[in-house]
Amino acid sequence: MESEFLVSDIAARDIKSDRMIPLLDSDGCVIERRILAFKRIDKNQLQMRIEFSGFTNQAEVVYEGIVKSCTHDCSPKCNAELWETDSEPR
Repeated sequence: MESEFLVSDIAARDIKSDRMIPLLDSDGCVIERRILAFKRIDKNQLQMRIEFSGFTNQAEVVYEGIVKSCTHDCSPKCNAELWETDSEPR
């Protein structure tokens, strides 16, 4: 799937404790199946379905990552089975 950007190094961070849980590695590959699905909304929007544990109920979670512009082969092959379309949600 062609896109206009590539995301990598995504982590969830509790701003109260500073604890971080990595979600995507530096190649943009999902770590420990914490991201369940990707869906391209349009060339400028990417939706991710995320499920993980590790924070307390009082956690205030922010997501941090790197977004790079990309013009060719922008979807890492390691996540190929996680892409969903309008007709086939995962």
